[in-house]
Amino acid sequence: MTETERQANVDKILAECKRDEKGRPVVSAEIFNEYFDLLPVATFSEDGFMKSRGGHRLIPFKKGEATEIQSAGGKASQLKLKEQRTFRDAILVALESKNPQTGKTIREEVVDALVAKAMDGCVGAFEALRDTAGEKPTEQVNMDIMTDADRELMNNLMSRLNDGNR
Repeated sequence: MTETERQANVDKILAECKRDEKGRPVVSAEIFNEYFDLLPVATFSEDGFMKSRGGHRLIPFKKGEATEIQSAGGKASQLKLKEQRTFRDAILVALESKNPQTGKTIREEVVDALVAKAMDGCVGAFEALRDTAGEKPTEQVNMDIMTDADRELMNNLMSRLNDGNR
């Protein structure tokens, strides 16, 4: 049987076969296996297989199964996120803990150490203190792209507009 004859046979089978509730063709398992390469996507076999877009035989989920699986995955993901502390959270917890020997928080001791280093002349410690205190200098860039000719043109336009409003 030629490829054209096979395709004509498939077309005839699809025209006569029963359909599911969504109007998709449902064929016997033998026809499904024999003409699989010529069947359109989403054709079902009577034993529950479906032809996928990738040309694979799939067993589709029953009604509600996909939602159950997605829900379980979402719950597991949320549980895992709760178990894991972010690095930032871990640092914040550590900074608020007390050193039993000094009674100070780790945050206070870090600041004291930075101040001592800055007082000894460590520029990096000074910059860290300054930046954390919110006094980081911003770099100013001059974005003046107007030329003198542009300014003159603008002045002429403004004077004409002002003369017209009087």
